[in-house]
This record gives sequence, C-alpha cells and structure tokens, in this order.
Amino acid sequence: MKMEFRKTYIASVFFIGFFIASIIFLIIPLIKEIEKNSRDLIIVKADRKFFSEERSNIEKFENIFKEIQPNIEKTNIFFVSSEVPIDFINFLEKLASDSDIFLKIYPSGVSLVEKSNKSLWPFLNFNLEASGSFYNFSKFIEKLENSSYLIQVQDLNIRKVKTEISSSSDEGLSNEISASFFLKVFAK
Repeated sequence: MKMEFRKTYIASVFFIGFFIASIIFLIIPLIKEIEKNSRDLIIVKADRKFFSEERSNIEKFENIFKEIQPNIEKTNIFFVSSEVPIDFINFLEKLASDSDIFLKIYPSGVSLVEKSNKSLWPFLNFNLEASGSFYNFSKFIEKLENSSYLIQVQDLNIRKVKTEISSSSDEGLSNEISASFFLKVFAK
C-alpha cells in the first residue's frame, strides 16, 4: 500500500508540477499576448476612427472648396500681376483717356513688388502725374477708386495750372489742374 501511495503521491506531484509549469509557460504568456493584442486592437480602432474623421473632413473641405472656387477665381481680378502689370497700366491709360485727362505713369522704386511689415500682401507702387480739368480729374479718381483692383491712393498733390484764357472771362484763368500722386496696388 505504501507503494501505491507513493505512486499516487508521485503522480500527484508530477501532475501538479505539470499543471504549474503549463500555467507558467503556456497560460501566462498567452494571457500577456491577449492583453497586448487587445491594446493593439484599441489603438487600431482609435486610428481607424481618427482617419475616418479625417477622410470625412477632407470630403467636407473638398465640397466647400468646390462651392467657393468660383469666388476664389473671381478674386484674382482684384490683384495686379506682379511680374507683368501691363493689364493694369493699360487700364490706367484707358481710364485716363475716357476721363479726358493726360496721364504719365512711372513705376516707382528699383523693384516693383514690395512687401512691408504692415502689409500682408505684396504690392506695386506707381507714381502718376495727371493734368486736365478738375472735373475730369475727379471723374478719373472716382473711377479709379471704384475699379475692381485693390488700390490705395497716397500722397495726392493737386495744383491749379495758371494759364490765361484767350477769351474774356471773369477770372481770366482756366480750371486746369496738375496732379501727382502715388498708387499702392496690391499684387498677386
């Protein structure tokens, strides 16, 4: 009986040892692997949610961009080409001709495009000299300020030109003026 008891005892100890070894070497690593995979799965789900939201935001942005793109293209007419401002110069010459004034246009500075600390956009400076009647010059300035270009008139100096009129009048002077001023025109 002792022998049987010993065999049972040894078998029990062996079975308990095997059970403990299988827990240590199989089940614990398996549980750790399950925990690691669970954390990875949570991270993947969070990333998937983030990228899904990003994709949704991009689609919304594309839709908004499609809606405002015509307006963005329309804003290009407000800005003068900084490389070749010929269209703007032609506009000034036509405006002067329509307003019946004589106009001289001088780009100012070595480089036409300037960017100051106060300005967010580059701009071109033009020095203009005009002559004609005060009424026509007023029409010219009004049309210039109401044009589609983003323009700022700076340093406006107007002088009355004293010339005698051949016909008799009360004053004996004409209403001709000479004006010089700077234009700050925003560029693209």
